[in-house]
Amino acid sequence: MYTVVFITPDGERRAVPIKRGTSLMEAAVARETPGIEAQCYGAGVCGTCHVYASPAILDQLPAKSPWEAEMLANLPLARPESRLSCQIRFEERFDGAEFTAPERQDAMG
Repeated sequence: MYTVVFITPDGERRAVPIKRGTSLMEAAVARETPGIEAQCYGAGVCGTCHVYASPAILDQLPAKSPWEAEMLANLPLARPESRLSCQIRFEERFDGAEFTAPERQDAMG
């Protein structure tokens, strides 16, 4: 079993177990990680699984799809390192990677 680390809005670091192929959002929700709301349950239409990827992992992640980039462009707290955690499937090379939840999640739609 591998882990990813989520940093909650209040600064708590949570190591969450994850299996290959599982989305970051699914792992966070399974462990009730504060700051990851996932209101659309991974359908990718709400933006409430928004995270900031740490600089150490950012360049290793798959490129944002045009659709994900458009979704993120509409989120008020988005930054260049922003990603939708429902769109990132875990790979072994991401073991130990850190993702920070923004201070609040802003739903689209």
